[in-house]
Amino acid sequence: KKKVQNDTNTRDNQRHRGAADGKCTPYLVDVGLGEPPLGPLKYDEDSFGVTQITSEGMQSRIVHENRTWVDGKGVRRRCAILEWKKQHQKDAVWEPRLQWDLAEAPTTHRHMQETVPKPVLTLESFDYVIPILTQTNSTFMRKIIVCKLTPDTKVTMTGRELKITRRRFQSDEHIERRTLIPVEEVRQELESTFQIPLDETQGVNLDDPAWASTAHLWEHL
Repeated sequence: KKKVQNDTNTRDNQRHRGAADGKCTPYLVDVGLGEPPLGPLKYDEDSFGVTQITSEGMQSRIVHENRTWVDGKGVRRRCAILEWKKQHQKDAVWEPRLQWDLAEAPTTHRHMQETVPKPVLTLESFDYVIPILTQTNSTFMRKIIVCKLTPDTKVTMTGRELKITRRRFQSDEHIERRTLIPVEEVRQELESTFQIPLDETQGVNLDDPAWASTAHLWEHL
């Protein structure tokens, strides 16, 4: 049985520490948009460079950035990078997903104690982002970009384009694509698949180029 608590927070991701069998083990939890691993990743010095496979079959690893730099206070800094293994035709390659400053997310309890304590961020503490996201020219206000993950399937809708990836990370992974023409079909799909009520999608106009997502920009979702 594990107990989880917040230890440090980066700008938009939280790092958690899980206690199991009397030991204090750090984990990285990624809850971002797209295709994060559906489980925590071990996050200590011994886990850097080690391939970790989560329940859905995703292969991830955390590595050190090659370069270091000196900040304004003369302190040498370095980043960690979360990578995942992606299949490209016949070859599988490691691609970066996230990057963060190790000073803001230390890997050991000793380093945590040496780091200046930071308050645990609540959902309300991100309220400052709302005006940025909801301004008239914001992508998040004028594009339909939604993604839903299960261990076996990923469903993405960008504008009129519906993409369903089945048997993710398996040798027989299958991708189905459909273009939804009537706007009512789009709204019905948003309600049935993503549980977004119809009354929240009134006024969606996919004939307006501002609403119709440019598909190639979201191909990775």
